Amino acid sequence: MRVRIANGLRLLHPLTADWVPEVLTCSSLEGPEFRKSGGGKNFPGFGDFHQNRRASGAFETKARRQARRWMWEGGREPFVGVFDGNPMSGKRLSELEAKVASSRLTPSAAAQILLTGFPAATE
Repeated sequence: MRVRIANGLRLLHPLTADWVPEVLTCSSLEGPEFRKSGGGKNFPGFGDFHQNRRASGAFETKARRQARRWMWEGGREPFVGVFDGNPMSGKRLSELEAKVASSRLTPSAAAQILLTGFPAATE
């Protein structure tokens, strides 16, 4: 069964190029005994993925990308039209996005700055 599952995993698109998940199995019939023996808590590999992503820098890269995306999702509809075609907004937007990406500013704080700096967006 383990081999069939492992083969099936190869058909899925991996989330990352540098990580191949290990297939682990357990028996529902041995549930209580499995838990008594520490199963579920001590499976090898559970923390390895997170450690791998941190060590490679991929965790932080994805977090910065998500923060920028959340900044825009937090209030896109009320004010995005104000920035389209406004030559003064391009530089300011780039500065705010860089601060959000480097964790010097939260996505919600950046969105609030944008709303405050462009009153027409809230009218």
